[in-house]
Amino acid sequence: MAPAARPALIRTLFTEAEAADRHLRETGRIHPQFGNGTLMAVARKRTLAVEPDFGDPDYSRCFEMVLRCLRRWSVTHSVHK
Repeated sequence: MAPAARPALIRTLFTEAEAADRHLRETGRIHPQFGNGTLMAVARKRTLAVEPDFGDPDYSRCFEMVLRCLRRWSVTHSVHK
């Protein structure tokens, strides 16, 4: 995936996971499209890329971007409040 497209995908994954988590809490059932409310569940609904190790600079930058976005997301969105 092109680095410029990653932030939009990250936001989509977070939005889908949040929707699934809310659905699970409200209904007691797993969301039919997005799973159980975890990032892993929404990520696994897509074609997964080969996962290199942290010695790969592009992978490391991408991982760091996800962590920064997750920190920002958790500050600006209610998480189990």
